[in-house]
Amino acid sequence: MSDIGTGLFAPTGKEQRFAGGPDKRVVTQGAQPAFFSYCRKDSDFALRLVGDLKAAGANVWLDQLELTPGERWDREIEEALARCP
Repeated sequence: MSDIGTGLFAPTGKEQRFAGGPDKRVVTQGAQPAFFSYCRKDSDFALRLVGDLKAAGANVWLDQLELTPGERWDREIEEALARCP
């Protein structure tokens, strides 16, 4: 499971290295939005990963964090996908 995050971000020159090691990067301003899709059985992992990515400055959309009760979830998902490259 430790390699699951490998390759999530293509280097853009906007990242900064930090003390976590040579492959650890912090996403900085200008990060493009990313729609995060996952299998429900991996929900706990997805929440942890997206939390870590957001803490590093990534602009990530995850249904469990972005949708609120009563919203038209289908429209919200389509709009989120439209905002992501």
